[in-house]
Amino acid sequence: MSVLDTTIPGEVVTILDEFGANVTLQARWTTGEYSVATGKVTTTSPVTGTVKASPLFSFRPDEVDGALVQFGDAQAVISATLPTGVEEDELTGGRLIKSGTTWQILGFEKIESGASVAAYILQLRR
Repeated sequence: MSVLDTTIPGEVVTILDEFGANVTLQARWTTGEYSVATGKVTTTSPVTGTVKASPLFSFRPDEVDGALVQFGDAQAVISATLPTGVEEDELTGGRLIKSGTTWQILGFEKIESGASVAAYILQLRR
């Protein structure tokens, strides 16, 4: 691990703290178990926390293919420091709520510095 591996994730947090906005991140929507006794599926409430996010930004026109990326999809950068109880693999399918608008998280890419994850770029859809 190099000095940059520990420095860059901290710098991302500093930049998002200064220039980002608070957003609500919700994950783990579909957990639950089927009970044979009751015939119902029990679900848990989503894990919810606040993170700093960059302003939303659009995909480039050549990235919009009409399938994986649709017109109106947006992206946002969040730091790799996720709210307590939210795991990386639970981001996809979660929700990001910014300024009263709820966006579904369709997927994400990691921004890595060596072995460390510095941030996530989320693909969002209303």
